[in-house]
Amino acid sequence: MMCKRYFSFLLLGLMLAECNAPTTTPIDYDEIGERDRHELRHALASMEVMDGLEVELFASEPMMINPTNMDIDHKGRIWICEARNYRLKFNQSHKARPEGDRILILEDMDGDGKADKSTVFYQGEEINAALGIAVLGNKVVVSASPHVFVFYDDNGDDRADRKEVLFSGLSGMDDDHGVHAFTFGPDGRLYFNFGNAGKRLGDSEGNIINDIYGRPIETSGTPFRQGLTFRCEEDGSDVEVLGNNFRNIYEVAVDAFGNLIQSDNDDDGNEGVRINYIIEGGNYGYRDQVTGAGWRARRVNMHEEIPKRHWHLNDPGVIPNTLQTGSGSPTGITFYEGNLLPPLLHGQVIHGEPGHQVVRAYLLQEEGAGYTATIKNILRSKDKWFRPSDVCIAPDGSLFVSDWYDAVVGGNGMDDVRQGRIYRIAPNADKYVFQEADFSTAAGAAAALSSPNMSTRYLAWHRLLDLGDQAVQELNHVIEKGDSRSKARALWLLARFDGHTASAISRALSDADVQIQLTGIRMARYHRRSDISAFLQEQELALESAAIRREIALSLQHDCSESAVSLWTRLASYYEGHDRWELEILGLATDACPDIYFERWIRSEVRNQDAQNDLIWRIRSTLSRDYIYRILEDSKIAYGEKRRYLRALHFKPGTTPLNLYSELLRHHKEEAAQDILLLINQNALASNPNLKSQLIKHLPKLVNTPEWFSAVTELNLVDERTTLWSNMQSHPDRSVQASSANALIALGQEAWLKLRLTESSMEEYHDIIALLGGNGTSSVIAFLAQELSRNDLDLATQKSIISALGNSWDGQHLLDELITKDKISDDLKLSAAVKLMNSWNSDLRNKAPKILAALDRSAFAESPDVVGLSRKTGDAKVGASVFQQHCSNCHQIKGIGLRFGPDLSGVGAKLSKRGLYQAIIFPSAAINFGYEGMQLETVAGEHYQGYVESETEDELLLRLQVGETRSFSRTELKQVVPMTHSLMTQGLHQMMSQEELVDLVEYLTQQEEGEKDSI
Repeated sequence: MMCKRYFSFLLLGLMLAECNAPTTTPIDYDEIGERDRHELRHALASMEVMDGLEVELFASEPMMINPTNMDIDHKGRIWICEARNYRLKFNQSHKARPEGDRILILEDMDGDGKADKSTVFYQGEEINAALGIAVLGNKVVVSASPHVFVFYDDNGDDRADRKEVLFSGLSGMDDDHGVHAFTFGPDGRLYFNFGNAGKRLGDSEGNIINDIYGRPIETSGTPFRQGLTFRCEEDGSDVEVLGNNFRNIYEVAVDAFGNLIQSDNDDDGNEGVRINYIIEGGNYGYRDQVTGAGWRARRVNMHEEIPKRHWHLNDPGVIPNTLQTGSGSPTGITFYEGNLLPPLLHGQVIHGEPGHQVVRAYLLQEEGAGYTATIKNILRSKDKWFRPSDVCIAPDGSLFVSDWYDAVVGGNGMDDVRQGRIYRIAPNADKYVFQEADFSTAAGAAAALSSPNMSTRYLAWHRLLDLGDQAVQELNHVIEKGDSRSKARALWLLARFDGHTASAISRALSDADVQIQLTGIRMARYHRRSDISAFLQEQELALESAAIRREIALSLQHDCSESAVSLWTRLASYYEGHDRWELEILGLATDACPDIYFERWIRSEVRNQDAQNDLIWRIRSTLSRDYIYRILEDSKIAYGEKRRYLRALHFKPGTTPLNLYSELLRHHKEEAAQDILLLINQNALASNPNLKSQLIKHLPKLVNTPEWFSAVTELNLVDERTTLWSNMQSHPDRSVQASSANALIALGQEAWLKLRLTESSMEEYHDIIALLGGNGTSSVIAFLAQELSRNDLDLATQKSIISALGNSWDGQHLLDELITKDKISDDLKLSAAVKLMNSWNSDLRNKAPKILAALDRSAFAESPDVVGLSRKTGDAKVGASVFQQHCSNCHQIKGIGLRFGPDLSGVGAKLSKRGLYQAIIFPSAAINFGYEGMQLETVAGEHYQGYVESETEDELLLRLQVGETRSFSRTELKQVVPMTHSLMTQGLHQMMSQEELVDLVEYLTQQEEGEKDSI
C-alpha cells in the first residue's frame, strides 16, 4: 500500500489546544535537526500510517506524561497510568513526585479529536509505575506489584472513593516483569498475566492462592515456571493458570470466541521476541521445564538458531510460537473487533512495539491445530523516541496508541520525565464523535455487547445479566441475526442464565461456523467441568477439524476417567505426524496420568510410524522409555533422527542405562560422543572405564567444542595443552581463546604457560594477558603483578595488564594496594581507578571517585553533556574502530566481538543517540534484564563475577567477562550476591576522547538489522 505522511503543527503556546494548530507549510522530518525533532510540534511529521487511515495527536505534555498503560471507557475517555516515579532507585537524577503517580482521565469535550480536559482519578505512591489499568464500570483495576487494586468511584464524580486489594503478595515491585493489565473476557471472567518477576499470586492478605486444581500458584517449578497467564472470576476466585514459562509477557488479549494472544520479550540481543497463541495449560519453554535450566545451557538436540533455542522449541512439551519477530520490546496488545478500520484488520491482533517505533497488526492464519501470523504495520515513526506502550479500541472503533516517549526503552532506565503522548488513528482522525451506548433497555444493552470497546461490553454484559429473562429475547435475536462475533458474545452470556446453559452450549456446538463450535466447546469446558469428557464424547463433532480436536483435547486435561482416555484415543488416531501444535496438545492432555493414556493408546490403531514415534517422544510415560530405547538402539536409523529421542529421555521418569550410551558410541562414534558428554558426569565415567575410554578415543573429532573443553578439564587431559596454547595464539573465535586459557589454568599449567609467553610476540602477549585476566587464580595474579613491575614495558602494555588485573577479585585488591602505596604512575592510576569503579567490592568501588579526584583533571574526560552530544554527528568508520578497541571485549556486532553483554547488531533500531549516550555514560541506570551482575564466592575462597546464564537446584552457570561460561555446583558455593551496579564498565567514556565517543555512537546508531516492513 502507499504510505501517507503526516506533517507537523507549530506550537502557538503551552496549552494543548494551542499545540495543534496546523502549519501552512509541510515539514519533512528528515530535514529537522536533532535539537528540534523531539519537540511536540514535530510529532506528526515523523509518522507514517497505513493507507486509508489518519493519525492525530489526541493528548500530550503538559497535560500528561509517561503513560505505561491505557484503557478507554464507554464514554470514549482515555484512562492512563502515568509513571513519573519509575524505578527511582535507578533514576535518581530525576526528582521524584512525592505525592506518587497518577491515574488520569483524558476527555475530548468538543469532538475535535483532541483532549481538552484532564481529571486526576487517583494519585498515590502505592501505584508508582503501575503497569496495568482496566475500567469496568465504576471499578478500575490497577496492576501495581506487589498488589492488584480495585478502585471504586461510588458517586460518579470521576474520583476514587475507596480501594480494595484483589491480589497481593506478588514480587516484581516497580519492575516491568511484574503484574500487568486485566482484560474482561466474553465469558465474564478476567484475564491477566505477570512476567518472570511476579513469582507468586496471593489473595488480598498475600497468602498464596491455589488454582482450580489445587496447585499453589508460585513459580518454583512444581509445576509452574517463570511468567504466567491467568483467568479468574471477577471477584478473583477460581484462578486458572492458562500458560507458564514465559519471560516478560506484557498483556493478554482475548477475542469474542475465547482465543488468546500475547507477546513475550526475549533476553535482549538474541532476536527471540515472539507472539504466542495461548494453548490453555501450555508450557512455553523459556526455561527447561524439568530442571529450570536457562536456554543458554548446553543440551542435546538444542536448536541451531539462537532465537528458537531461546524457547527450548526442540524439547517435547513446549508449545510452538505463532510468530518470532526478532528484536524488540513488545507492550500492549488487543484484538480489533470493530468495523471502522480497514477490513484487513478486522478480527486481527494489534500490538505496540516500542523497540522498533511501530504499531503492528498480526494477521493470523490457521496452521494445523494452531496459528501462524504475518506482520502488517499500521503506524511507524522515524522518531526513535516514539515508544508505543499500549493500544486500545474506542467505542467508535478507532485505535488509540499511548506513547511513553523516551530515548530509552526496557531495562531500568528512563531518560525523559517531561513528555508523553496519546495518538488516535481512524479514517477521519480529527473528529471523535459517536453515539454512546444505551444501557437502559435490553435491546440497547444487547447492541452494546457487540461494541469493539471492552468497557462498553462489560457494562452491557452486566446490564443484560441483571435484566434476567427480559434479556433472553434480545440475546436470541443477536444469536439468530448477528455476525459471528456478536453471536459468540451472546451465546457466552446466555449460558450464564439459569435454565439456558445447556441450550446455549448445544446451539453453539451445532452452528455451521467452526469458530462458534469452538466457542461451544469452551463454554462446555467452563460450565460442565465435572463431566466434560463424558459430555463431549456424546456430541457429534467434526473431528476432521484440527481446531475442533484441539479444543476437545484441552478439555481432557487433569481427567483420567475412562471416558477421557477413550475420547483422547479417538483424537490421537487422527494425528498424522506432521503438526507440532496437535502433537503438543495431545501430549498436554495426558500429562496428569501419562501411563494410563499411553497404555491404552499403544494398543490402538495409529496413522503411521511417524505419528507413533512422535507420540512416544512426547508422552511422559514410564512405559514409553522402552520404546525410546528401541529407537535409539536401531542401527538403521540415522543419528540425526535419534537426537530428539535421546533428549526426550530427560522428560521421562527413570534413569538411562550406561550400556545404551556404549551402544550409541559403537554405531555413531563422534556424533554420539558429543551428546553423551553432555548427559553424564565424571562420577558416572569413573564407574565405567570402558565408556570413558570410548569417549576419549572420539575426542579428537570434537576439538574446541564446549563438550571437548569440559572433557579436557574433567578428565585431566594434560596432553592437550599444546592445542590449547595454539588456540590462544591464533583461533579466530575469542570465546575459544578464552576457554583455552581457562582450561590451561584448570589443568594447573601456569608455569608451562609463563614459559610460552616469554617466546611470544608483543601482540600475542597483549591478547593473552587479556585472556588471563578473567581467570583470577592466585598464580595468575602473581604472574600479572610480576609482569607489571617490569621496566621494559611500554605504557600501552602496562595498561593492558592493569585492565586484566581489574577483572578479578584478587586483581582488584592488588590494584588498590598499588595505588595506595603509590607504586604505579598517574598514567596508570586512571586506568586502575576505572577498573575499581566496576569492582564488586563496595569498599574498593567507593574509593575510585577519590582516586580520580586526586588526579590531574586533564588526565580524563569530564562527564559529558548528553543532550549536547546527541546533536553531534560523528564518523561511523572511526566509530567502528573505537568499538573494536573499547567494546568488542564484551559485545558483538554481526558476529564480531565477544559475547558477554547483549548483542548490539540491532541496537540502532532500539535506542536513539541520546539513549545510547545514556547507556554508555550511566550504565547502571538501565541494566538489561538477564544481564544483572552476580558475585560468587566459593567455599575455597575464590571470587567470580558475571551474569547467570542458567541455574537449577544443583548447578549455576556463570558467564564470565572473558567470554566463558563456568559451571558451579551448589555445594561448592559459599554465597551468591547480586551486584548493585552494571557489569558494563563504569567510566568507559573517560577512556576515550569526546570525538571518539561521538564517533562510537554514530556507528552504533547505524546498527539496524534488516529492512523495515513497509506500511
